[in-house]
Amino acid sequence: MTARKKATGLCVLPGQRQLCKLLSEAHLPDDPKWLSLILYMRSLEYNEALGLSQRASLQKLLLTTLQDGDFSDSKFQTIIRLQERVVTAPYRQKLEAAAAESKALMREFETILTKRCGEVKDLGKNTVDVVESGAAPATMVRRLRKSFRKLVKVMDDDVRNLEEVARTDVLTGLANRRRLDEGLLQTTAQASTQGTALSLLMCDIDNFKTVNDRFGHAVGDLALQMVAEILRSVVQDSAAEDFLCARYGGEEFAVLLSGMDVGDAMVVAERVRVAIEQGRLEIENSLNKELAVTLSIGAAQLDPVWGDVMIDRLIQAADSALFEAKAAGRNRVQVG
Repeated sequence: MTARKKATGLCVLPGQRQLCKLLSEAHLPDDPKWLSLILYMRSLEYNEALGLSQRASLQKLLLTTLQDGDFSDSKFQTIIRLQERVVTAPYRQKLEAAAAESKALMREFETILTKRCGEVKDLGKNTVDVVESGAAPATMVRRLRKSFRKLVKVMDDDVRNLEEVARTDVLTGLANRRRLDEGLLQTTAQASTQGTALSLLMCDIDNFKTVNDRFGHAVGDLALQMVAEILRSVVQDSAAEDFLCARYGGEEFAVLLSGMDVGDAMVVAERVRVAIEQGRLEIENSLNKELAVTLSIGAAQLDPVWGDVMIDRLIQAADSALFEAKAAGRNRVQVG
């Protein structure tokens, strides 16, 4: 029979009485692998490198594990797989988003390439027609140069359009994570060298999983588009200087506010929150004709003392503030 003991020594972090009680009463087996796993999962809940939803999922997984009381070897392997899935979720989402963007980019590229190949053929036919027209050599050269310059300009425009597509989130039309990363590099460098303010808002749709579970992913996508449109409109009307609205991943959005301190950023964030709260999404073929969602927002301002890690620290500060807004009841703005 496997020896058991109370795990009171594992409850080393404050603020979660329910979990501490469960740790005390769970009667974990006297097995180093289970003790190590519980400690590891416990520490992940306070790891700021993980996102808000990840930490919440890990806490739920740990609570469920302790409540079930199944500490078999097969259960251990299952918990290992589940916690690894939670930790790696953002990377899978980024890969999936990159794949979706790549597919959209390839479709756009193929469409443009087909069209331009046709125009190149037309240019070749036009060249034959000009040569066979019997016009003076100088006239023929002038016509051909004009046609060629026009086609080259169109192709240059195509390249710029494809670059824009590569930096745009397919679903919402906002900047994607790649564009946000570029914006962070540019604005943090500018703010630190010029001594100007820079604030970041991290926004997360409250209980979004419930929307997908209840109404389906198609409605969830519409909700994301609605939030993105409201976010872009309100920020555009409120921001005095440069800004960038981006889809950070999943149901999370980010807003870069150049030249704006965190006090003014909080004002913008509150306007966004209220506008989202008042927004309604009409749902077809549903007893509930309208869907309302809310947004939790964390705000933070760049601190030059962060030095080489200022981008990571800015994101962490805004994400921690978002976590506090969620913990305080959701549908609110919190400063970090």
